[in-house]
Amino acid sequence: MTARMFNVVVGTWLVVSAYAWPHDERMLKATLACGLLIVALSIASLFSDRMPRYLTVGVALILVLFSAAHVGRHDPVLWNNVAVALVASATTLVRARGEPELAT
Repeated sequence: MTARMFNVVVGTWLVVSAYAWPHDERMLKATLACGLLIVALSIASLFSDRMPRYLTVGVALILVLFSAAHVGRHDPVLWNNVAVALVASATTLVRARGEPELAT
């Protein structure tokens, strides 16, 4: 499984996790939106290399910041969203064999 397809799975988990335990309305919407964006950008990165990958890291950062601002530090929503953001960011920057580096 390539890193891009793995991120599709990670984004899908984020969407599923929005319903796995209680979220307030803001966090539900943010979790769903970020999950769907990660899935869409991961699929787009199969066809275009740079921009979707950078945008995925941006979505992951927004997810962490929004989660940290809106839920308590012992809330499972925060820890799930932080874990997903870290995994999505790390795998987004993984290069497949033969792929050019991201640096311009």
